Amino acid sequence: MARFGVKKAGESKYYNVYKCVDAKGIITWQGRFKNSKWFDNERDAAKWVDMQLIADGKEPRNVMKRK
Repeated sequence: MARFGVKKAGESKYYNVYKCVDAKGIITWQGRFKNSKWFDNERDAAKWVDMQLIADGKEPRNVMKRK
């Protein structure tokens, strides 16, 4: 689903996570890795990006740690 009227408002401290603001002023967080997904908070977006990295056979870079 495309989100129209959403503008990138800055980057996060996490890898491939971006802060976005829509026309109504609502802040959402976008996680990007081969595709993108929208979240209500920054940590959930970072966790999703880590899970995508792990599924692709790479090391997590944000919230998750390897045991």
